[in-house]
Amino acid sequence: HQMGVIVGGSDNGTLTIWDADKILKSDSDGALISQTQQHVGAVRTIDCNPFQPSLIASGASESEVFIWDINNPTSPMSPGNKLHPLEDITCVAWNRQVQHILGSTSPSGRSVVWDLRKNEPIIQVSDSSSRIHCKAIAWHPDIATQMLTASEDDRNPIIQLWDLRYATAPMRTLERHK
Repeated sequence: HQMGVIVGGSDNGTLTIWDADKILKSDSDGALISQTQQHVGAVRTIDCNPFQPSLIASGASESEVFIWDINNPTSPMSPGNKLHPLEDITCVAWNRQVQHILGSTSPSGRSVVWDLRKNEPIIQVSDSSSRIHCKAIAWHPDIATQMLTASEDDRNPIIQLWDLRYATAPMRTLERHK
């Protein structure tokens, strides 16, 4: 796929992959690469692996996280068992330094770091005061053990910086854009 792919998730749990080059050439009939419904509920988040562009992570309802290979999109893998209680996955993000590490987060404030080599979560962090309803997770571009979680509340925004070597509490908390 010379110009790359476009990936979209939908409310019915379908992940759709299009060939960007064919879309740009107005070949709408040949642009569809794959359309697979594997998630139980709405696909809420997608991220492409920066090291292996053919790998895509998606998150959806009921704590579902899938890893898709666009070369074989009909058989996604799960990075591990679903975590309970079941909840929406609001964001997934590949680590920018370690290609087999994926983070996911959910509204309860629980963020999970998955190791794809072990097929299980290796660490979970959460806001002990339960003030943050997580909407986003992002990895530090240079430090593999640091990540940010961000709240969905625009009236009282909270960003937490976590160092996973000391994951009992956030390293720093930024509130109200201060």
